[in-house]
Amino acid sequence: MALENSELTDCEKKWMELILSKKFLHRDEVINQINYAKVTREYTDYYLALKFCIEEGIQPVRIRTGVPVEMRVYKKDYVPIQFLLHITCGYVSELEIFKADSSNIKAESSLTDGEVEILLNPEVMC
Repeated sequence: MALENSELTDCEKKWMELILSKKFLHRDEVINQINYAKVTREYTDYYLALKFCIEEGIQPVRIRTGVPVEMRVYKKDYVPIQFLLHITCGYVSELEIFKADSSNIKAESSLTDGEVEILLNPEVMC
């Protein structure tokens, strides 16, 4: 299933596509929720948060863990950047992005020239 939410910037879409690139239980349902979500942003100097408001009528996913998938980006001579995809009450609620040491982060953090690690919570492994 393709990620098609037009409210995401090109950079945000790349982040989402990468974190969702690894297969896990209910992945397609999570992508469907994101595709029909209203997106708001809370971008600060120290963290970035994409918040998703899911439309009524979209079915919840049966994921009990709060963070089913996490992504870390390691760049030479930089602190790792962490991406946490949050699920609340069966609905995608937020993509939280921050540096591992809580230092300043740029809103258009690039994933190029970095090693990407995607971690699945054992509850959602296929």
